Amino acid sequence: MIFSPEIQSYIRGERFSNALKIPYSGKYTEQNRIELLLQICNGKRILHIGCADHLPLIKQKMEQGRWLHSLLCEVASECTGVDINADAVNYITQELKLSDVHYADITHELPEALRERQWDVVVMGEILEHVDNPVGFLQALKKQLQSRATELVITIPNSFNLLLMNDINSNTEDINSDHIYHFTPYTLGRVIYKSGFTLQELYFADRVALPFPMKIANRLKKMLGITRRFTAKYFATLIVVTHF
Repeated sequence: MIFSPEIQSYIRGERFSNALKIPYSGKYTEQNRIELLLQICNGKRILHIGCADHLPLIKQKMEQGRWLHSLLCEVASECTGVDINADAVNYITQELKLSDVHYADITHELPEALRERQWDVVVMGEILEHVDNPVGFLQALKKQLQSRATELVITIPNSFNLLLMNDINSNTEDINSDHIYHFTPYTLGRVIYKSGFTLQELYFADRVALPFPMKIANRLKKMLGITRRFTAKYFATLIVVTHF
């Protein structure tokens, strides 16, 4: 998805509205976050920021074939990981025997071992909602990597989705306890722009569970070989592609 020129002018701060209405009426095919990332990264040199995931989940996700870093290592020509979780990095390097994984906060300084490296794609999956200052974080990242990397891919939970609406209707908040921010397509676009990047493409991924009538209709379309398309509210993840 690309925002219209009118909405882009609001994202850039050239226009203002205290009640901006952004229609997400387009329909999109189903795609999986991990599968799309693997397509983007296939055969490329990858820097994976926040590669570790939560330490208690690494083994479980590996057993399920869902640990992103190991999957990226399988398709990339080179795959370097960095993370600020020292215990997780130690587990990955010592127990899993992955050598090109580094304990570092690269928004402050690149480890010496990485200072002469170049990457085609920097992957930052499910990170931005955890950091105290998303704009400052991305600005620091750009300063460190703009001469060393070409493309930045960010994935983040989509707050403009049906499950969140269901939570609101039931007066319940269902959230990862480590999250600080919610992002919609528009607010993520604003953060990208204010950080000094230009939004190239935005994808919707990871379809949420459908209401029962839609589930039946979806199964019938699948049986008949009909391409199934859904509006933005049926996807749990936003994926942004931008360039350094």
